[in-house]
Order: sequence, then C-alpha cells, then structure tokens
Amino acid sequence: MAAFCVEQYGGPTGITYTLLANNGTLADFGLNASRFLAAGAIAEYWLNNYAGSDAYKAGAQLAIWDIIYDGTFDLTAGSFRSTGGYSAQARTIMDHVNLNITSSPWVLAVNPTVVQGGHVSEGESQNYLVRVPEPMTMLLFGLGLVGLAGLRRKE
Repeated sequence: MAAFCVEQYGGPTGITYTLLANNGTLADFGLNASRFLAAGAIAEYWLNNYAGSDAYKAGAQLAIWDIIYDGTFDLTAGSFRSTGGYSAQARTIMDHVNLNITSSPWVLAVNPTVVQGGHVSEGESQNYLVRVPEPMTMLLFGLGLVGLAGLRRKE
C-alpha cells in the first residue's frame, strides 16, 4: 500500500487511525480541504505514472509537503523549501498535476482520531494520505475469493 506523510512527526507504531474522505468535507475538521485534494492529485499522478520509482516517490513527497504547508508549487519559497535531492522529480510531477478535482481515492488517515469539536489535532503520531481501493475493485476481489472457495469445496 502506498502512503505519503502529511506532518513532521514520527511514524506509526501499532496505532489506531481514523480515515477521513479526501473531499471538501475536510474543512469540517479544521483542515484546508483544497490542499489535501491537491496532495491527493499529486499522489494519484505518482501512482499512475511513476509507481515503480523511489526517486519519483520522494519527489511526490516533497510536492505534497509543499502544497500542504504552503499551498503553492514553489519549492524555493515559503515555509517548506527544498532545492536539493529529488526537487527535479517534484517539479516534474508538479508541472503535470491537474488540481481541478473535487474528490480523491486518497484518504487522510489521522491519529489521534478526530477530537472534540470535529477538529484533527497534531499529536504524537504521523498523519498520512493513503489510497483506498475503489468499491468495484474490492467487489471483484471479493467475488474472486468466493469463486476460489467454491472451487476448493468441489475438490
């Protein structure tokens, strides 16, 4: 499973996460929904075009941090900057991403879970963008498992 971090904290160690749909409703949780949608577009572009490349995954991660922290595609200005390794890959991805989207198969996995008042707070654990398979993929996978179970019973 592919995942991209969206905070500067350490990674998970057996922690429970809440999944939030990556769409306009993220604003209900005190998050900038448009930035997370853009981050999902970056992640999806990486998956569709460069999934086998660690260098482009690093570039996608830089692009995601830039859009989450600054809301721009400028790695040389703002609070998040990067001009070193993988900046060229990030720039390539940034130049090709379509930001005109309203939903994404990438969801926000948050911990701690949503706090009182519906806001997501930064805590001890990293929050991530993770890709959730589309429902038809899961349905086909489930039907395949049922078919395999049926074949096994016939033998």
